[in-house]
Amino acid sequence: MKTPEEIIFVFLLAFFLCLILTPLLIYYSRKRGVLDVPNQRASHVVPTPTLGGLPIFAGFLAVLLICIGFRNCVGIHFLVLSLFVLIATGVYDDIVSLRASLRLLIQIILAFWVASQGIRINSLYGFLGIHDLPIVFQYGLTVFVIVAITNAFNLIDGIDGLAGGLGFINMSVMGVLFLLQEQRMHYVICFGMAGALLAFLFFNFRKAKIFMGDTGSLVLGFLTAYLCLKILQFPDSSALTLSGPQRLTVVIGLVIVPAYDMMRVAIQRILKRRSPFSADKTHIHHLLTRTGMNHVRASLSLYFVHVIILLFTFWLSAHYYWQGIFAALTIVVLAIEYPSLLQLRDFFGSITRTVDKSTSLQSKNRFL
Repeated sequence: MKTPEEIIFVFLLAFFLCLILTPLLIYYSRKRGVLDVPNQRASHVVPTPTLGGLPIFAGFLAVLLICIGFRNCVGIHFLVLSLFVLIATGVYDDIVSLRASLRLLIQIILAFWVASQGIRINSLYGFLGIHDLPIVFQYGLTVFVIVAITNAFNLIDGIDGLAGGLGFINMSVMGVLFLLQEQRMHYVICFGMAGALLAFLFFNFRKAKIFMGDTGSLVLGFLTAYLCLKILQFPDSSALTLSGPQRLTVVIGLVIVPAYDMMRVAIQRILKRRSPFSADKTHIHHLLTRTGMNHVRASLSLYFVHVIILLFTFWLSAHYYWQGIFAALTIVVLAIEYPSLLQLRDFFGSITRTVDKSTSLQSKNRFL
């Protein structure tokens, strides 16, 4: 099968399988009462099925078995088994609930397993003046990055279509990169996941009939982290020539929106002397909906920001490494802090109106 035909087949296979399985899961979940009941920090108002990651993973797994084959998947057995563990963890967490510390421990163990297979960050390519890393730092930084990206995508999954849409954009972009790099197994993984995510968005984007849940967001985040590490390991001489700094810049652009949101929320919670794992409604999607946006507009806004960041990182990283990173960071900060600035403006506006009202009353009383 020729490459264009294979890509179309991979995409459509995952797409239609997820498109068929998702309504069946919605029906079964409603019949069995496996629903996410709204609480004080929920963004939905009616009980909604979760476990949406199951049909996504089913489409992805079908692509691996049919297009790659069981024997050829032996080389990434650690990835496939890790995703199965995360699926089981997500299902248990979505139905029963799992302690955050135990879930974090599972992620650390799986991340260490990936690092032990040679999928590690071994250099920072001159970032902050750092090049090759000692082996201990390679393991430590790799585990940290995998766990951080996994949780970043888990936390960004707060409104309809957001995590799935960002994941679809990332998988499509990375699929093209692996295609140009001529790494068949990995572009099949990317386009298969992209097809499954697009099908899922039909049921999750507007008035969501099902949520991705931890079942899907943990898998999406972990897989994204793994693929980003593989991009960092691109050889310098290949069909797609990207220098080390360029690869690092592109990877930062792929994950910077959920990663920055996670960091800012964690820092805010720590400053308030709360656990960084505690739940609240201070994520970017919550702030956007407070400005009057519905879920669709908020998600589309963040899609737009993410695409602009990727365009900047690809364009500027070709010749302007530091400027590419700076531009991406600037766009993210302005976009994510914009709702906060609007709230700050409203706050000062209310103070000004209160002062004006008080001054008016004093002037009125003086003339009485």
